[in-house]
Amino acid sequence: LGVLLILRTHFLRANGVSANGLLQAALAVSQQVGALFYAYLASYALGRIASAGAVGGPSAIRDYTRRQWTPLVAAAVLVVAAAMIGAWPLLHLLYSDRFAAAREMMGYTLVGEFGRVCVQAAAVGSLGPGGGRLWFRIGLGQPLSLAAADVFFAAADAGPLSLPRAYAASGVVTFLVGAWMMSHAGSGLRPRDLLLAAGGLLALLAIRPLVG
Repeated sequence: LGVLLILRTHFLRANGVSANGLLQAALAVSQQVGALFYAYLASYALGRIASAGAVGGPSAIRDYTRRQWTPLVAAAVLVVAAAMIGAWPLLHLLYSDRFAAAREMMGYTLVGEFGRVCVQAAAVGSLGPGGGRLWFRIGLGQPLSLAAADVFFAAADAGPLSLPRAYAASGVVTFLVGAWMMSHAGSGLRPRDLLLAAGGLLALLAIRPLVG
């Protein structure tokens, strides 16, 4: 939250109040979409993982993580795609027609939110083999990659799209690095699980140009 606040402060100074208002709308709607899945993971999946770990140890945690992966990620693809296609009605309903220009930003932030959902869905399995340390290291990837990506896109003169694009890149990078770290800890996802996430990402990237 601190890193995002700093980046948004810089975004405001670089792009002005109007662009910052559009960014806030794009981020808020995207994060509300992600909150649907974070609520499930926090209120249900973590409890199931704690129970599975107490009975079957790390292998049971890994099995549960993999078992929930397909329905959860498939649902995330559908919900995020629906939010992309319905970006204009959502912005009009939650804000006003003056926020129509936030659609392109929202296309990028929704891609990033999909990556964040994948990170969280996979990282719950890190609590078995790696405990809090592995969870913490995976969690650090989000703010670090977000800051690095924002510097890159700002240097590339992306303008008002610099932070939305950084948010998208950060979500993807954090998931890939987190999956690699979990694989080394012995609780990695299966190849077909990774293919599902990759296919979902490609589908969302194909839809994104239609948003704005």
